[in-house]
Amino acid sequence: MNTYSPILIKYDYIKSEPRTWLGHPQIIYILSGSLSVNVNNSTYRLEIDDLMLINAFDLYELSAKDCRIASFHIDLSKFNQQILSNPPYHFDCNSATRDNDDSLSTIKGYLAKLIKASISEAPEELLISYAHSYNLLHHLITHYQVQAQVKEPSNLKRMENIIAYIHQHYAVPLTLKDLSKTFYLSAPYLSKLFKETLGMNFKDYLNNLRLDKALETIGNTNQTIDFIATSNGFPNARSFSKLFQEKYGLLPSAYRQEKVTLLSNEPIASKSILPTEDQFTHHQYLGTLAQYLNTDTTPHQMDLVPNFYEIPATSTITRGHPLMHTYRKMTSIGRAKSILYGQNQAMLTTLQEEIGFQWIRFHGLLDDDMMLCSIDAAGELKLNFTYIDMVMDFLLTIKLKPFIELGFMPEALAAEKNRRIYNGQSIISLPNNFNLWQDLIKGLLIHLENRYGKDEVATWPFTLWNNPDSPIHMFGFRHMDNYCHLYRLTYNTVKKQNPAIAFGGPSVMTTTMEDGLWMTGFLAYCTTNACVPDFLSYNYYPVTHQNTLSEELQTTNNVTLRPSADAMKESIDKIIKTAKKQQWPVDQLYITEWNNSISHRELLNDTAFKAPYIVKNILENYDRVQSFTYWGLTDFIEEVQISNPLFHGGIGLFTYNGIKKAHYHALRLMTKLGDECLSQGTGYFITKKGQSYQVLLYNYHHFSSLYASGELFDMTPTNRYTPFIATNKLRIVLPLTDLVCSSVMITDTFINRQHGSPFDTWVALGALPLETKEETDYLKSISVPKITKEQVAVVDGMLTLSRTLEAHEVRLVEISVRE
Repeated sequence: MNTYSPILIKYDYIKSEPRTWLGHPQIIYILSGSLSVNVNNSTYRLEIDDLMLINAFDLYELSAKDCRIASFHIDLSKFNQQILSNPPYHFDCNSATRDNDDSLSTIKGYLAKLIKASISEAPEELLISYAHSYNLLHHLITHYQVQAQVKEPSNLKRMENIIAYIHQHYAVPLTLKDLSKTFYLSAPYLSKLFKETLGMNFKDYLNNLRLDKALETIGNTNQTIDFIATSNGFPNARSFSKLFQEKYGLLPSAYRQEKVTLLSNEPIASKSILPTEDQFTHHQYLGTLAQYLNTDTTPHQMDLVPNFYEIPATSTITRGHPLMHTYRKMTSIGRAKSILYGQNQAMLTTLQEEIGFQWIRFHGLLDDDMMLCSIDAAGELKLNFTYIDMVMDFLLTIKLKPFIELGFMPEALAAEKNRRIYNGQSIISLPNNFNLWQDLIKGLLIHLENRYGKDEVATWPFTLWNNPDSPIHMFGFRHMDNYCHLYRLTYNTVKKQNPAIAFGGPSVMTTTMEDGLWMTGFLAYCTTNACVPDFLSYNYYPVTHQNTLSEELQTTNNVTLRPSADAMKESIDKIIKTAKKQQWPVDQLYITEWNNSISHRELLNDTAFKAPYIVKNILENYDRVQSFTYWGLTDFIEEVQISNPLFHGGIGLFTYNGIKKAHYHALRLMTKLGDECLSQGTGYFITKKGQSYQVLLYNYHHFSSLYASGELFDMTPTNRYTPFIATNKLRIVLPLTDLVCSSVMITDTFINRQHGSPFDTWVALGALPLETKEETDYLKSISVPKITKEQVAVVDGMLTLSRTLEAHEVRLVEISVRE
């Protein structure tokens, strides 16, 4: 959000707000719930889609029930003062008192356009914001300006002047004694005046004002906490942090790191807890306001001049650096039982034929739907490997090895049989008998080695559990020591049976790896107990966890994404730095899950956006970790209830009926890269394979901070590109030198909204449900990347490529030498 705009937009969850003044007008718009506003001793009740303007220095008080608002703060000082002829202005604009007032819709239209303009980070968008701000102010002046009423009693007028003075001088040292001298009042009388008119003392009012001002900028600046404190009137960072934590429940540094940029589900929480996957959804609180957008006159719909990027010349005889292609090390599917389904086997077979991975990770190998474990009447452990054999047999036939995650707990061995996740199919519990648990693991290993060979099983990595570091209502244990004990017993059982097996640490959450506290404690335990893992693993999701859950998991939660376009790179940088600082004894690091969101209803998942998202993040972090395991294969996943709409924002590379999404095609294009990288940079990656060259280009656009906050605003099921503002084409000029040939054959394969994106093709076809197999097959057949070929002469060993990419496009340019 651009803080230089004449109108600053804020989003708040309101419970109550004590009597106060603001030194500028503000418009309050109700997004959800209801709000009672008491202004100058008159009370108004506002419901969804109502708005009200509160004038500068009007004394007001708020009380609400489950109310979310957008407030638009009008800073008249940022308008051209030569144009404003009669400030200060006073307005009567209140939908509670103006039934069927068409001009209120005009105001709502300007408010919606201000939000649309504010979500772009581009400096030129400030012009659009100014234009809408002037239009809104003009409309208010011509339709709603009234004569200011005389306020009684007289001390309110006096307090207006005092409050105005405080708002002008809050950033400098200011005491009640200073204020009393300025206004020729005694300090006791002034203190009484504050208490009677505002319901709070001077110190509390000043501190709240300073905190409010600091909160406006703390998440939007790189300045130190000490600088923010002193520039907003606090004597030092310590006093600022203390007051900030008392009011908001966390320290300023933590708020900056985990800040929900715009709409959060609740006020700032005192702690961060991760909801389960099936609870993560976006919200559309701004949807009622979005309906007032007039898209025909929205400047962002215009064609924009392409961005231009001229890449330095790359010599084809330069020795590049080798590529390991670790992004193809591992793929994933939801749960072990899912591998037995025919449609999933068909998708996995296609995946292996067209891309090819070494390992596959999945949950639930020990779950009861695999029918592995039971206890007989004598209390003896009985094991049945029928389903496990079917899973392993199939995987090996398509040359895919299992990445064994030992979990979760079979009911027969569960100490807490009612702790379940994934629609109740997985039990999250310690064993009721640790000896039987060890017998289970040993029996499983012996069977696998007898069936597939000891050397083969030694090529399968093993881990224990998924996210044991997560909260107790998810996969976590009541105490870290509980997991550590289970880990040690399991590690020793596996290593005793086959020391050659690589046994790794559990897949943990992103924040666990970044801050290092849990992992450092875990590795210290492992070092002391001689069970140090052979590798570390974690699940990367660029989400922030700002919502607090009840133990019963009844709270509705909204997905909030890290707003940075480089979140993955920044995360890996941080983890590497943490590992070095904490001196972790393990240097093998696997990403065992990753996606742009943890949500199974992330509407961008179906769009062309995901193709450059996948490409950008892999290319920028190429081979920095030992695996980049995209989660997951298909939308047909039993972690959550399957959705009826085909394009519902599922996490998969395939839709649930096997249609390849845009990012599947992007991964396939990446398999054509060579084994030697000649050059790379933002938007391009150049490799070599023998006498051929591969140039992978992408035009990535990042979603807005509003979308990152979890707010859909004007997004609809068929119009999913509204989070992207000013989506320019990208023209790239790339010279290649030292070619020893007279001509080359150039093959372009590209994915964009017109080619290779089944969602966009479906929308173009009318966005109606696919009712027959023929319709599904037709969509599959036409939702493929486009290929063009041309033969080009090489002059003096130089070839200059010039390509213009659409927004959200990925393009592979293959260059084959012709003598």
